[in-house]
Amino acid sequence: MAGAEQPAAGSGGRMKSLSARLSDRAQALWARLPDRLRDSRSVASIVAAVLVIAGLFLYLSTPPGGGSPDVREVPGSVQGLIQSVVGGARPESGYPRIKADRVGVDLLLVKGDGRTPPVKYEAFTYPGADHLLAGARGGGNSYVYAHARPGMFWNLHYLHIGDLITVDYGGGSVLRYRVSEIHPKVYWKDLEWLQPTSDDRLTLQTCNGWRNQDPRFVVVALRVPDQTA
Repeated sequence: MAGAEQPAAGSGGRMKSLSARLSDRAQALWARLPDRLRDSRSVASIVAAVLVIAGLFLYLSTPPGGGSPDVREVPGSVQGLIQSVVGGARPESGYPRIKADRVGVDLLLVKGDGRTPPVKYEAFTYPGADHLLAGARGGGNSYVYAHARPGMFWNLHYLHIGDLITVDYGGGSVLRYRVSEIHPKVYWKDLEWLQPTSDDRLTLQTCNGWRNQDPRFVVVALRVPDQTA
């Protein structure tokens, strides 16, 4: 094509030279490996182990409620596992906190903007459904969402009807809610769950997959009097 840039003279020779240097470097690195790692059986064992580990985390990343495995969340799952073993990042401190003790949820509750939240160890209230942030009074429908990652809202998938969820304001001030509904595959555009209600409830939402159109996982918990919690 007229005006198209042409390869510089001698570029083929330079490419061959570069290829030869890379090959020599790869052979040198291979030669430095211990004999036991250069053995074909050892290499096959290492590859097999990596595949098994990758498969395990893909399996673990499939929410019990269904939906597509969240491949982009697998690094978060690995990170969460490492952190649980050796320590590291922990949920943000402070109050109020939303807790589901039986499944290990314990997150700082903060004001959200209704958009995809940052990847932080926090739970977010939805604008207009954030009564919990006004103090330990509750009332109406409080909609709370967080990522489906270990240490965040991943374990909502393991809640059962009747499980207790608390909102802890510190100093002994606690609101208690009991799980009354679990909806594992809610249409992603279904806004019914954001609507005001006459009762005092929590509506908790997390993901089933990484695509915007994947179903949501929704849990409803109704307020219970302190003496019956």
